[in-house]
Amino acid sequence: MSEKISDIKILNNKTDIETDKRRKHKSASYTPSVNLDEEIKDLYISSKKQRGFVAHLYDFLGKTFSLGISDKKVLKKLEKFENGKISKEDTKAYIERYRNANANSSEITIDTLATLSAMGIGFFTKRAKTLTKVFTPKYQSAATAISAAAAIITGIAVKSGLKSIDNLGKDKEIRKNEHNAKTNIVSGSLDGVSGILSAASPMLIPAGIALNAFARYVTDKKDDETLPSIGDFLEKQKDTVGIGLLGVAGVTAAAAKGHLNISKISEAIKNAKLNKTHVINYRPPAGQLTEFQQLARDIGYDLSVVLNGEKFDPSGIAKLDEDFLKILLEKGQNGNIEGKLRKIEQENIFLPKYLQTVIDIPDDKQLKLIKQIDELIVAHTERKAAGFWGNGRKGDFSFKNHGIDESLDKLDEKGMDINGFKDLQEIIKRIKSKCPTSRTINQAQEMVDKEYAGQYKITKLLGVGSIAESYLAKDKNGKEVVIKLVKQHFLDTDKIAADKAKVMQKVEERAKPDYSWFTSKQTIHSNERKEYDINQLNNMYKVWGNEINLSEEALSAAQIGEQASKFSPVGVIDSKASIFIMEKAKGIQLDSDKFVEEWKKANLTEQDFKNFVENYVQVYCEQLFSLPKKGMKVVQSDPHGGNILVDISQIKNLKSGSKPITIIDYGNTTKTEQTQAIKNLFNHIDYLIGNTDMIAEAMLEGAKFGKNDPKAIKKELSKALKYEIYNPDTKIDVDNPVKIFSTVNSFCLNFMQKKNIIPNASHINQMKAEETYIISNLGCLKNVADACGYDIGKAIDRDVIIKQLVNEMASATQDATQIAPKLTAQEIMKRYNFFANNSEDALSCLGINFNIV
Repeated sequence: MSEKISDIKILNNKTDIETDKRRKHKSASYTPSVNLDEEIKDLYISSKKQRGFVAHLYDFLGKTFSLGISDKKVLKKLEKFENGKISKEDTKAYIERYRNANANSSEITIDTLATLSAMGIGFFTKRAKTLTKVFTPKYQSAATAISAAAAIITGIAVKSGLKSIDNLGKDKEIRKNEHNAKTNIVSGSLDGVSGILSAASPMLIPAGIALNAFARYVTDKKDDETLPSIGDFLEKQKDTVGIGLLGVAGVTAAAAKGHLNISKISEAIKNAKLNKTHVINYRPPAGQLTEFQQLARDIGYDLSVVLNGEKFDPSGIAKLDEDFLKILLEKGQNGNIEGKLRKIEQENIFLPKYLQTVIDIPDDKQLKLIKQIDELIVAHTERKAAGFWGNGRKGDFSFKNHGIDESLDKLDEKGMDINGFKDLQEIIKRIKSKCPTSRTINQAQEMVDKEYAGQYKITKLLGVGSIAESYLAKDKNGKEVVIKLVKQHFLDTDKIAADKAKVMQKVEERAKPDYSWFTSKQTIHSNERKEYDINQLNNMYKVWGNEINLSEEALSAAQIGEQASKFSPVGVIDSKASIFIMEKAKGIQLDSDKFVEEWKKANLTEQDFKNFVENYVQVYCEQLFSLPKKGMKVVQSDPHGGNILVDISQIKNLKSGSKPITIIDYGNTTKTEQTQAIKNLFNHIDYLIGNTDMIAEAMLEGAKFGKNDPKAIKKELSKALKYEIYNPDTKIDVDNPVKIFSTVNSFCLNFMQKKNIIPNASHINQMKAEETYIISNLGCLKNVADACGYDIGKAIDRDVIIKQLVNEMASATQDATQIAPKLTAQEIMKRYNFFANNSEDALSCLGINFNIV
């Protein structure tokens, strides 16, 4: 049965009624000499059913642009055939061209997209290879092979995926009969190779495009599955030349852009090497305080106001808290360290927690301090004896001397002796590991018996910290254990509340206006700063308050024990709220006066010391960067020398895998979920490459912004970091590479202080731990080096430390890919994109600060 072209339109194209009426009216003016037969109709409908989504798209665009043979053009041909203007053979040939054009347009588009995807992989790995070649050429060959394999797999995957999606636009029966997996693999592989060639060299872009065309030639099989001739293939392409040219242009443009980016990276490497030759050193501004120091200064506990560098400065005495001074400078108590420590705890049980963060005064500086105090007293006594004009001696009277005399006279009136400052060094040392005990051994035994009914017998006191005291005991089997008890006064909740309120009152007093010329007590000059300090104190008391719960400490010890591989964990036996029983750990405290003595007795060499320092840095890196296989990441956040035990007998066996270091006291820890630990890991990478946007974002995460706009502040902090520290002309002046973290943190916290932005308490705890690991404890190691005549510069080898840092981060990254692959990929891509887009800055940072480039 014959049908007219207008009927086919209604059946297959769903032409609206008005269009159909117009078409019928137009055809009614003539009588068709040839009716549209079933063969032509079936051929046309079959061709339409073979169109996929891509062909449908081009047909839609064909109504506006000339993109091959559109359905509209075919309908005009059919109308001419119906009217007898063209032959049946010509009509069939045109419909065949229409079918081929649809198929070719789909293949060209899909092959182009597959090639571009493979090319993207090629350029991604090429950029990565170009960058990593700066650090090591070791894996270049393997990277090339992996890159090629990845590009081919990408080509196959994209080709197969897009073909599957395109086929959904075809008739259901057509889809059912199509089995082209093998063809897709072959042509997809060729697309992958095409992408590799285009990414390999600008000269190979034409070869890549030619291979892309060959991929379509492979796809274009006849019914007998033999490859068509080149002439047949080219003949079929003539109706999709426009689409083909668009594909060529897309591949060429993408390849050109990729090679331009590679050349930029190569230029960045060259510039980074030049930048190393003209740098200035960044040093923190004079007087820049850490977060804790600023708070201590506001309250009156900042001892640096009287220890100005190498010089004792009595003018700062008036800025110190008088309750503390009355203890430190009490007349008749010079040298009574034990008595002063007890009174400090009685004054405020949390005050020792601040003093633990103060860096020890070196012995040579202590001798200078004593000498200066003696000279100060002699000069003051002479001026006092000589009268107001100093017996006429030239230059004896000055405003400076007048200020000193007034300060000393006021101290004397209040029953204070400036010689008490000579005790400061010993107090700071003792308060870190040898605080006074709060109970007798008998009282400690009674406390243990109450909970454990005679299971343990205390034999002696081991050590006392600011929160708890530890005893050596034996269990029923005679095995030695360590029992830790919360200090007696921390069991008094009223005392805790009263001491906290006392410090809060000091903030109130320091914020009151004081118009004195020389002795002003006002250190807090705005309501914003007052609110800032109160919030900070609340954060700190919350952290310190957690240390009182020894059950939580035991849990933290067990968690860290599961995560430790570079140091020996503390063996947990049992715990209660105020009692923690653990296995006895071997070793001597790192800050102990006996450490050097024991070191020398063991006949250890300078090489042994170097090995030990490397081991210490490994422990530091593991604590801060490693990731737990399960559970939360736990970091000991108070790792001062008193909490680091070293089994000196194991030092000789370090190269055989011994673990001489044991970290104790897990009352103050920082705990983070695995996902946050992964973010923290990559945040540290930002410090190494100068990713200021991410550093600012991390530092301000969880902060209280007050009246500040968070987005504006992040931009401002990032800009300040880039201007002051991270630029191609500045080197961060640190003697130890890992100090870069504390240096940048201090800069950020100083910025936040000026803006009255309150940082996240857990961030502060983490940074305090990092600073202790890096600065305070390395100071203990320096004391060992000095006492033994070692060269500390050789022991703290920059290259070795950098290698350890990189190895630990690489290992943690590998673990992260297994723990949270999606998050890890996102974090890696953020740093990769920064590196690719800021290559010169990033490479300059690594080259200038770490001598990597």
